[in-house]
Amino acid sequence: MNQEEKKRVDRKLVAALAALLLSVLLALSSAATARSLLFQGVQLEEVYVAGPDGARLRCLVYKPLGSAGKLPAVLVVHGLGGSSDTMNAISTELARNGVLVLALNYRGHDGSEGGVNYIGDPITAPNISNDLIAAVRYLAERDDVDAGRIGAVGYSMGSRAVLRLALLVPTVSPRSDDRPVRRLGAGRCEHDLPEEPADHRGQQRHDHAALSGRASLQLCDAGRR
Repeated sequence: MNQEEKKRVDRKLVAALAALLLSVLLALSSAATARSLLFQGVQLEEVYVAGPDGARLRCLVYKPLGSAGKLPAVLVVHGLGGSSDTMNAISTELARNGVLVLALNYRGHDGSEGGVNYIGDPITAPNISNDLIAAVRYLAERDDVDAGRIGAVGYSMGSRAVLRLALLVPTVSPRSDDRPVRRLGAGRCEHDLPEEPADHRGQQRHDHAALSGRASLQLCDAGRR
């Protein structure tokens, strides 16, 4: 390869690298723009909620930008293997419509302490319920939350988690994004949940009694029909 051919190859290589760099910069710019639009009008805050055993649960608070006074609040619960970030779309939309959102990360998910629990496991499912109750209590104690207007929404495993919350706390009527729910009653619904060990039931009754004096939970309609 003579000198002229080497120069041509070098120019093509430089041009290709420049095009690649430009593509990366454009992609990063597009991602930043999309994220900026997603969170437009929303104030984001990272908080940690203590579970009943002291485990630190990482949560994100989405609040309407410039809001004042006490706001209605919604607890947002993701699916197994997901995180609060996977619920960004619904969390930001709620916040833009005047709702304070607490998006919880399950134990063992995205910075929350503890091992992973499963809503279908009668041994570990109560841990999820108790963590959700702790999250609702956290909301009820915030100065910027109207404790009489607290709700919950769940996706995938989160939908079962908020259904369980509704069964355990009679004032809860959950919004389920991916499960049809036609009937809620005091203590059961169409989708039966596994029986819990007696020691867990006793602990949860204690938690519910402590919670009932703090907040009345009012939620969206019961999902698709």
